[in-house]
Amino acid sequence: MKYNQFIFFLGIILLSTTCSFNNDKNYTLPLGYSYNNSEKFILPGQLNEVSGILWYDKYIFICIQDEKGRLYKTNIRSKIIIETSDFKKNMDFEALAQLNNKYYCLESNGDIYIVSNAFSENITTEKIDFPFEGKNDFETLIPSLDDNSIYLLCKNCKGDNKDESRSFRLNLINHKITKSDNWKITKEKLYRKEKIRVSPSGAAINPLNNDIYIISHVGKWLAVFDKDENLKSFHNLDPKIFNQPEGITFNSKGDLYISNEARDGSPDIIELKYKSK
Repeated sequence: MKYNQFIFFLGIILLSTTCSFNNDKNYTLPLGYSYNNSEKFILPGQLNEVSGILWYDKYIFICIQDEKGRLYKTNIRSKIIIETSDFKKNMDFEALAQLNNKYYCLESNGDIYIVSNAFSENITTEKIDFPFEGKNDFETLIPSLDDNSIYLLCKNCKGDNKDESRSFRLNLINHKITKSDNWKITKEKLYRKEKIRVSPSGAAINPLNNDIYIISHVGKWLAVFDKDENLKSFHNLDPKIFNQPEGITFNSKGDLYISNEARDGSPDIIELKYKSK
């Protein structure tokens, strides 16, 4: 066999082995959720870059997307935007949380906009400036009523490496943002030996047990923590279903919803029905 032919066939063998390895990756979900008990809802085109979602009622969700300072009240079953609420000119908004009837909208640089009386003529907005200098990139908020806080998780902040994600705390009483030792996510904390990028893109609290679910579109993973930050489970997400997971929320029954940006297709929300054993 000629040398060039040998290299050609060797390349095919190596490629086949690599593909087989990737196909053998185990895609799982937390206890009570199954890919077999899921449904996809295509979102309207206005939400191509959906970056944060909150369950509102039945199949109605509050959504936010990149580049728009606007809240969208959307019926995902009928694929209709019911109404919108503008709170700021176009900015890069990446996460959404709700506490005490107020919406907390996170800009990628760490600034937070508190929106009161949304979807009314009396809407007001308060901006909280992120006080630390440097190039920072945020996509995740974790509300905590235990200490009147909302935690901001770094996707990529100054001083971080690829194996960690630091956090900052917004005090809901004095509206100050400070550095925090809570909710620092690391590769070691996730008990991962393999190569993994720690870049959270969304978080939500399961109302059934107060567990915190954190997702990452980089690497396509989902980690479940208890409220004391102890890891309960880690899951690789199926990239065919979660091609760009950015938003995450629960309804009152514990059903899990994860949104995907449009990327090469349409934006959607994946519903994962909760089923207790």
